[in-house]
Amino acid sequence: MVATRLDGRVIKLEGLEAHPKNRGTLCPKGTAQIGAVYDPQRVKTPLIRTNAKGQTGEFRAASWNEALDLIAAKTKPVL
Repeated sequence: MVATRLDGRVIKLEGLEAHPKNRGTLCPKGTAQIGAVYDPQRVKTPLIRTNAKGQTGEFRAASWNEALDLIAAKTKPVL
């Protein structure tokens, strides 16, 4: 992927023409990521669910260490 910048801010994303699979094309989701990066309402920290699964989601902000510890604890029994 090639990012074009203007004044230090990404303004355009393009695929690599030499890439054997996509030959320089990006899907709409890929090109739309510029908006996600600069969206003022984007998620900036990990979020942990505070209510039961299946209910309308309620979340609280967490540190990266807390989130990664929770992921490890829930994944370990499966591995």
